Amino acid sequence: MALITCKDCKKKFSTDAKRCPHCGANKPAGKGCLVFVVIMIALGVLGGAQDGKPTTQSSGCKANWKSCRDNEDMANHYGGWSRITVACKMAAERSARYGTPEFPWLPFGSFRKGRDYVDTGIVHVYEKEARFQNGFGAMVHSSVTCTYDLNADKVLDIQIMPN
Repeated sequence: MALITCKDCKKKFSTDAKRCPHCGANKPAGKGCLVFVVIMIALGVLGGAQDGKPTTQSSGCKANWKSCRDNEDMANHYGGWSRITVACKMAAERSARYGTPEFPWLPFGSFRKGRDYVDTGIVHVYEKEARFQNGFGAMVHSSVTCTYDLNADKVLDIQIMPN
């Protein structure tokens, strides 16, 4: 299952759905090819974007995060970035009080602008489309903030807040 963005309300929903569950708009036809292109962009194969902005030319920081120019360069080019997002997802799953949380296909896709990740080695990534089960069994839309220490190579903090 992949996620697509609704052309009307701009929220994400499953390609399995016939219409947007948020606003009811019909899903555009021919999503197979579009989903493939979106996945390839997200994986960086076709030169993707982060948060809708074009990626910058790589500074050569693939192997060493300290060589990145800024946070965006790190998020788009550092080879260990997926390790950060996976560790954050696993830490959030361990923090869930009930059931197994649901995340978008590529979780923790948002990051702060600036240079503080490179300067301090402390990364903050955000997931605004997570869903965590509450005590009544309902899945609640939640935002997750993860703080990761690149020097210690571990998650420092997970904060989960209902939207």
